[in-house]
Amino acid sequence: MPGPSPSPDIVLILTDQWNPRMMGCYGDAAVHTPHLDRLARAGVRFDNAYASSPVCMPARCSLVSGQFPHRHGFWNNFTGLKFPADRVTLFHALREQGYTTAKIGKYHLFNPEAGEDHRDHGDYYDALGLDWAQELPTPYMGPYLRNEYTRFLVERGMLQPYIDDIAERFVGGDHHVVRPSPLAPDEHIDGYVARQAERYIEDCTREQPMFLCVSFPGPHTPFDAPRPYSDMYDPEAMTLAPNVPATTSQGHDHVHIRRMQANYFGKLTHLDDRVGALLQALDRRGNLANTLVLFAADHGEYLGSHGRHGKGDFHEESARIPLLMHWPERIRPHQTCAAPVSWLDLYATVLHAAGRDDHSTPSRESLLPLATSACEPMREAVFSEIGNRQGFNFMVRVGDHKWFLTNGMESLFHLSCDPYEQHNLVEEAGTSDLRLDMRERLLQFLMSDQENHAAGYLPLFQRMGLQVSGQEDAYAFLRSRFSRIHGLEP
Repeated sequence: MPGPSPSPDIVLILTDQWNPRMMGCYGDAAVHTPHLDRLARAGVRFDNAYASSPVCMPARCSLVSGQFPHRHGFWNNFTGLKFPADRVTLFHALREQGYTTAKIGKYHLFNPEAGEDHRDHGDYYDALGLDWAQELPTPYMGPYLRNEYTRFLVERGMLQPYIDDIAERFVGGDHHVVRPSPLAPDEHIDGYVARQAERYIEDCTREQPMFLCVSFPGPHTPFDAPRPYSDMYDPEAMTLAPNVPATTSQGHDHVHIRRMQANYFGKLTHLDDRVGALLQALDRRGNLANTLVLFAADHGEYLGSHGRHGKGDFHEESARIPLLMHWPERIRPHQTCAAPVSWLDLYATVLHAAGRDDHSTPSRESLLPLATSACEPMREAVFSEIGNRQGFNFMVRVGDHKWFLTNGMESLFHLSCDPYEQHNLVEEAGTSDLRLDMRERLLQFLMSDQENHAAGYLPLFQRMGLQVSGQEDAYAFLRSRFSRIHGLEP
């Protein structure tokens, strides 16, 4: 059997809507995430990683293009457009380095219409630069579409129970009903994604380096942890964050939020077990020592904090993300990194590990230097942004301070003193200079991170190849060149 390629395998494990506080390695002893905790101990944990945008579609478009929403143009989930395949450079760049490219799970680069089949978009997946593509739905979208997962449930005789469960959750417009999924762990969409990824790892050639993105739909709502995970955590034993008010914006009290949190914890443990299975599959592949494994989420989950659910704003629960890196041949174990980093840095890190020299830009930097040497900040500020019907909203994190502008309203927090962002400093005396500095940093960021189609432009005479001195020589050169263009001289 041929040996593995000398280039590293790269596996990017993505989750959807994982609150960064809720993981054992991030300090929450109540939730059981032993596999991810071991991954963190064996590599590096980033404590101040932020989403490029705290909502699904813009973040995912950023990951594949290496661009912030203000450049790629997809500011929110609510669009009928497909992200242009010719803007997706990650997979093509990896192919150029000799990698096989695969993505399994949630993509969210477009919103299919009711009844569409993901396999009808094969040409689009080819254009993205993927050698193997299997897009799968989120739980809420599953009954809305046809795909390999719904056909799998038909084979198991479980499609109708699944449809009934999702339909009932939609009744009344509250997506925060808490009850176990009717599906077994291996039938649940997160279990299915993991098994498909394990099979791909087992079958993928070892003659070429492998890039695999495993994109889990969970722990995004619904609160449908499958049994036995749904029963692992006692709601009454849940400790709520200090910034959870008595009643949320949707009228949920502490009793219901504890039920939500207990089920959410069950989903986290279910996902942790799936990550453990993936790591075992990579170990069986025989190249784990030379495999870069990255674990992250596209954004967080409020889970009642600040009276909110889901995501979509810049508080820590929503905009900050968990981020782990593991590469035994390159990254020392037992590391933590407090430097501010961005979701977009994953793009640069993957390309850097694959051997690309053009991985970094003003808006993204490879994390490998931080992970393999002293974790010194590589930037002063990190940014996030989101658009809605009322306009564009932005966040700037500098040092211990975080400033954001949402619908024209400013917020400013000192995170080391106020980690749960309960005391807005905007009205405090003496903060005007700090807020002005944050605005200036945002302006400089937006000015420096733009498409410049004039970059590299050469003046006409240089494009003509005029490299002679003296007026007569220049005249003779141009006369001859122009004549040849029009066929007037041999």
